Amino acid sequence: MLLGEKLAIQAMKKELIRLQRIAGKAMKEANEYEDITSEFISINEEFAQIVESKEESKVTLKKLEDLSSRRDKAMKILNKDFIKLLDKQHEAESNRNALAGEIHKMEWRISLRK
Repeated sequence: MLLGEKLAIQAMKKELIRLQRIAGKAMKEANEYEDITSEFISINEEFAQIVESKEESKVTLKKLEDLSSRRDKAMKILNKDFIKLLDKQHEAESNRNALAGEIHKMEWRISLRK
C-alpha cells in the first residue's frame, strides 16, 4: 500500500466515525419524536394519579414540578418538524453509507494488488 493511499484511508475512516456519530444523533432525534406520544400519555397518567390521591404535601408538589418539566421537554420535541428530522436522518445515513462504500472499494482494490 502506498503512503498516500494509507493516509487517505485513515482520513476517510476518521471522517466515517464522525459521520456515524451524526447519523446516530439524527436517528435518536427522529426516534424521540416518534416516541413522544407515549411520554405524553405517561405524564397524563401520573398527573391523574396525583389528582386522584388528593394529597397535599411537598412531595406531591415536587412530583407536579417534575411532570411540568417533563411536559416542557416533550413539547420542545413535539414542536420540531418531523419531516426535517427524517430528512436529516436520511442525509446523514446516506453520507455515512456512501463513505463506507468508498472505503471498502479502496481497501478491496488495494488487496487485489498484493
